[in-house]
Amino acid sequence: MPRKFSSSIEKGYFKVGDKLPPERRLCEEFGVSRTALREGISSLVHLEVLETITGSGVYVRRGSPEAVLKQKLKSFQITKENISSLIDFREGLESFTGELVCRKATPEDIRNLEKLVNRMEKFKERGSSFAQEDVEFHKQLVLASHNEFVFMVLEAVIPFILRWVYARENVVNPEDVVLLHRRITERIKEGDSEGTRKAIKEHFQHTHSIVQKVWK
Repeated sequence: MPRKFSSSIEKGYFKVGDKLPPERRLCEEFGVSRTALREGISSLVHLEVLETITGSGVYVRRGSPEAVLKQKLKSFQITKENISSLIDFREGLESFTGELVCRKATPEDIRNLEKLVNRMEKFKERGSSFAQEDVEFHKQLVLASHNEFVFMVLEAVIPFILRWVYARENVVNPEDVVLLHRRITERIKEGDSEGTRKAIKEHFQHTHSIVQKVWK
């Protein structure tokens, strides 16, 4: 299975209606665990690029992931009802990405993440907003996966992520936010894929708890 998944669909490697290969083969091709693979597939199912048919398998539902994103995002608005879905989607995407990053991140990638966390720390100490740095951290995290399709998906939802980050600034403890991002960076630097996945999960558990404060 080609690594550039979107291109493989659009160029006909996988056609609409095709069934994806078994999990073991996909894990070997992408070099990720089954847990990470399932989280990634879940994100694509959420976008309706893939479809899971119980007792049968996973099938390609749409021929152009990029076109699906553009069409859906035209009318998408963050609401109390769908904010949790956005967070769930990001957790699946970034958990999958985390394992790729642990294998593919360059020293420069890791330095970029560390610089952003340090900038967040400085802004926190000044009592200033670091929402832009927060979003940039997640952008750099996905870039460090060196997977064009994953980055394309995240880039499409960045405007919604930024809007959410600004919306929750007044109810979060800046110390907690910086610490969560630092833990992710440390696990990546150690090459600890399982630890990275757990750190990302902890990050989004915190995000879900904040949702309850923002969307009362």
